[in-house]
Amino acid sequence: MVIKCQHEGCNRTTVVECIKPELAEYPGDLHALEEEARRKLLAQYVEYYCPEHCQAHGYCWNCGFHQADPANFSVEGLCPNCEGKMELP
Repeated sequence: MVIKCQHEGCNRTTVVECIKPELAEYPGDLHALEEEARRKLLAQYVEYYCPEHCQAHGYCWNCGFHQADPANFSVEGLCPNCEGKMELP
């Protein structure tokens, strides 16, 4: 199955699995779920954006986690955690 970027008008198929912030509020233990139930649940909490559109929707293009404050992104579109781990020119 080919997954396309969910940004309106974008048809790129190289995408990042972006984790919605609501997943942090899930009350149960994801690891305790059967694989099929876990897959269905996670499908509700994942969005797909190409690296070019991740930042526009609040996600780091490297780790896929949502950043509450757009000012947290580096010029390259990385969250502080990923920026600290990557060596960029």
